[in-house]
Amino acid sequence: MLKKGTFYLSSAWGVQLLAGYGISIFLARHFGLEMYGIYGSVMSILVWIETGILSGFPTAVQKYVAEKKEDALSVLKSAVQLQFIFILILFSLSFIFSHRIAGFLNDDRLTFYIRIAIIDVWLYGYFFTVLHLQNGLHNFGKQALLLCIYGVSKLGFVYVLAMKMNTITGALIGNIAGSAIGLILGIVMAYSAHLPRPKLQFNYGTIMRFATPIILYSLAIHLILNVDFWLVKKLIKDVRLPGIYYAASQMARVPYYFFFGLSATALPVMSDVLANRDSETARQTIKAATRLLLLFMLPFAALATSYGKEIITLLFGDKFAEGGDAFRILFWGMCFLAFLFLLSTIITADNKPILSLGITLCTLGISIACNAKFIPEYGLKGAAYSTAFAVFSGFCMAGILIYKRFKTLVDLKSLMKIAAAAGLMYLVSLMIQIKGLLLIPVCCVLIMLYFGFLVMFREIDIKTIFKNLADLRG
Repeated sequence: MLKKGTFYLSSAWGVQLLAGYGISIFLARHFGLEMYGIYGSVMSILVWIETGILSGFPTAVQKYVAEKKEDALSVLKSAVQLQFIFILILFSLSFIFSHRIAGFLNDDRLTFYIRIAIIDVWLYGYFFTVLHLQNGLHNFGKQALLLCIYGVSKLGFVYVLAMKMNTITGALIGNIAGSAIGLILGIVMAYSAHLPRPKLQFNYGTIMRFATPIILYSLAIHLILNVDFWLVKKLIKDVRLPGIYYAASQMARVPYYFFFGLSATALPVMSDVLANRDSETARQTIKAATRLLLLFMLPFAALATSYGKEIITLLFGDKFAEGGDAFRILFWGMCFLAFLFLLSTIITADNKPILSLGITLCTLGISIACNAKFIPEYGLKGAAYSTAFAVFSGFCMAGILIYKRFKTLVDLKSLMKIAAAAGLMYLVSLMIQIKGLLLIPVCCVLIMLYFGFLVMFREIDIKTIFKNLADLRG
């Protein structure tokens, strides 16, 4: 069940990511620099608002339904009622103060678009709740199907309506339509589950105590992801540059999004290990998780460093080439953010969620201060370096705490071998100057070369890889 569920959800998450990046690339090419920058401003605000809605109550549904399936309907009902109040507050505040948000970002046009975009918080918020209901019921196949249909339908609606209306409004309505399709299907699946009628109302306080720290932490993390772009929009007068930076930042987030599942897996595993006071297993788990991140992040970070401009140009077009340098820097920053997220999850599993939140807030403070200082002087590079430095600082804080607590962080021998393999691959890439579609096969060959180096250094074993693949199919 676990292997099959992991396969279903990983595949579905991949489909959703591809659909999301497909939308971003299409709209960038369709609207051009200035209008894409406006679209990015609206969506970054929407996603941040939705983070507060999605992170707490749906996760509570997932947790408490999994613990006691006979109370599933009671848990769902209580969470939906609390979520209604929370959505109403956020929706009302966003609608009322949309002109002030637009004023802060120095673009009055945003007011109209924000008021359209935030309609999605109702549909997407409840879609995410019924999605997590399926997870709590261990219906991983249905959850994966919901994710895939949502991602594909959103891509289709955005494409058709943006082309038909030729405005940002069309793209925003398409986003809302995709959420509506996902919510309708999710409700149908919830009814078809024939959940037993609840005998008692599930305690509101239990859900609130669980959801509140998750909401605060998630809002802080997503502020780190977006504050550099908002300050670029506010502090730089060149109307082209926000669109360029938004494209670079979206593509740079691949490592953070891709390894989000690893952190989600680490929480229950570390919680179980620490509950049993098994310090040695905890240390091994930490080293295994950090090794896995290094193993897959370093080669892609090396490729981003070699071909940053070429990657941005291939995906978004020549007009966005100026974002290549920012993309290179931000990619490394997002790698450190993935590590920070993993280490914060481990700290949370050690029953120190407040400490985890404190590190995240310190990271956010450093990011705001550095971006405000260096964007006016250095433009997009200033924003990228500021964000990367802030996240690296947060990673160091979390790493020191983890090392003090568990006396380990990463296997130094593995680190040296992985870094050597990635470094050799990077040196080879410098000898190959390529652009356009040929970049794809060249990068694939370089990745194969990297894994060849790892085999040569005896960091990975071919037989073990094939055995794991066979286990997954089983």
